[in-house]
Amino acid sequence: MKKLLILLPDGVGLRNFAYTNFVDEAKKSGLEVVFWNNTKFDLNSLGLRSIPVPRNKFHILSDLVKRAKIDLFLEHFAEIKKDEVYLSYKFKNKNKPLKSLIKNYSSFLFKFIFRIIGPLSAQKFLNFLESNTDFYKACKNQLIKEKPDFIFSTNQRALSSLAPILAAKSLGIPTSAFIFSWDNLPKATMVVDTDYYFVWSEYMENELIDYYSIGEEKIKVTGTTQFEPYYDSKNIIPKDEFYSQFGLNSDTKYICFSGDDITTSPFDPNYLRDLAELIQDYNQSKGSNEKVGILFRRCPVDKSNRYDLVLEQFKEIIKPIDPEWRVVGEAWNEVMAMPNDIKLLVSSVYYSECVVNVGSSMVFDFANFDKPCFYINYEVDENKDLNWSINQIYNYIHFRSMPDKQAVGWINSKADFFKAIHETRNSQKSMNVSITKKWFEIIVQHPVESSSKRIAKAIKSILEEQN
Repeated sequence: MKKLLILLPDGVGLRNFAYTNFVDEAKKSGLEVVFWNNTKFDLNSLGLRSIPVPRNKFHILSDLVKRAKIDLFLEHFAEIKKDEVYLSYKFKNKNKPLKSLIKNYSSFLFKFIFRIIGPLSAQKFLNFLESNTDFYKACKNQLIKEKPDFIFSTNQRALSSLAPILAAKSLGIPTSAFIFSWDNLPKATMVVDTDYYFVWSEYMENELIDYYSIGEEKIKVTGTTQFEPYYDSKNIIPKDEFYSQFGLNSDTKYICFSGDDITTSPFDPNYLRDLAELIQDYNQSKGSNEKVGILFRRCPVDKSNRYDLVLEQFKEIIKPIDPEWRVVGEAWNEVMAMPNDIKLLVSSVYYSECVVNVGSSMVFDFANFDKPCFYINYEVDENKDLNWSINQIYNYIHFRSMPDKQAVGWINSKADFFKAIHETRNSQKSMNVSITKKWFEIIVQHPVESSSKRIAKAIKSILEEQN
């Protein structure tokens, strides 16, 4: 039996690979599964075998080189594609002024050097730095002891995955990375150089080839395990239990408002208030028989208090169902999904009629249940942030995969929220979800529920080819 070592560089891979069917499917393919765990979550509590990643400390220059590399690639993409949108992906430092100034100046120096000797040299230098750390040496010793046959990193963008991957490659162990999200590749988030890459779709495969010149033979189109839980009925909490737990009313139909992180959509509370005000007016005009409410799911990494006022003001209309993610550190990737959050998410989608948000991938969560999504697309009066505009959101590269603008409904003004209310209250649906599902088929390999099986099969196939 071949040993598969699943590298969890941070908490983002827990939901997709520890809480889904992936382990079972891997075992069915004859693989011994062990998690190489860099998170603070105890996987043994789920009956999963895991070993801790050695205590890590990056090289003092690695983060600066990583930033310089990403910026250089974005500038390169902007130049060859003749499209300034790539520059909008550049990282904005949020540290204190002096620390930010030092980091920006240091990163500038690295960019100047790598512009002269070539952007690809940035990755080589980053690899050099990390392969000369105690972290790298500890990872190598651990791999010698464990003797895995294959390394599968659950994302491609974590600096904490670089030393483990480099250690594995030095020992001749085949390595792979799963591309974490549908919008990652145009953002130049590739930190690790692995032997194989697992992607969501042929669309993402073409991106990988186009942006990074990765050979087709190194790419496995498998889909993502992210949406598999929608196809397992045990993830739907019984209605009476779900409604009782969150104070929902059986005579009310719910619109899900899914929040974004504060950087992507700083004015989410304003949009939530606009929707709540219209629903309040609607409920008062229609009486008690046609009530509409809001089921609010915030972005899991957003632990701010920015929604508190609107939640208190409209507590009869807005029912928050907070994601079950635990804060284990200060960085965004140290907010980790707990196993029960899958049921909360699936049930929230199941018991809502539609979803509204600012450009979220939740459009695909709802497509699994043939339910429509509405994208908010108007500026708020309170917007004094000259660095943010709703217009920049839908100019991002990943939205260009949309086959037809009718794949979602568009909320181009506050009054347009009535479209979502209409969709909720009327049996005659105006939204054509079949167009949404065509977009879903572009983004994720179908059938969606077979993603774990395809990933496990691809790993087994690689190992068989090497024998």
